[in-house]
Amino acid sequence: MNNDLKILVVEDNPMHQKVLSFLIKKYFTQNVIITSNPKEAFPELRKSIPDFIILDIEMPYMSGKEMLELLRNMEGYADIKVIVYSSKVDKETVKKVISYNILDIINKGADQKIIISKLRKHFVGESKKESPNT
Repeated sequence: MNNDLKILVVEDNPMHQKVLSFLIKKYFTQNVIITSNPKEAFPELRKSIPDFIILDIEMPYMSGKEMLELLRNMEGYADIKVIVYSSKVDKETVKKVISYNILDIINKGADQKIIISKLRKHFVGESKKESPNT
């Protein structure tokens, strides 16, 4: 496990917050910050830039797409690695978020093994935790 790895989760659904927090802490790092929307996330970003952001698309106050657009246009934040975690995976949304140079899209309905596999694909080299028995 690599506790130098810092992950910021921006997700408004408490159940999905718990699932992501559990999986990340179990397999990758204890250094996870959970926020419920982009307005809560930006103060966390000012404190410390994470290695990765896991970002929902549909949230109150500001959408994940709006947050991505802001991030990609802000000096010092444009290169943060972003993984979209959303139930909204229609063609138009996928096309839009991919245009913001994201790493991946994880469907909220995905099995935990798929979520772990996709996270591992991007965290590899960042984390030394052995893979779960899948």
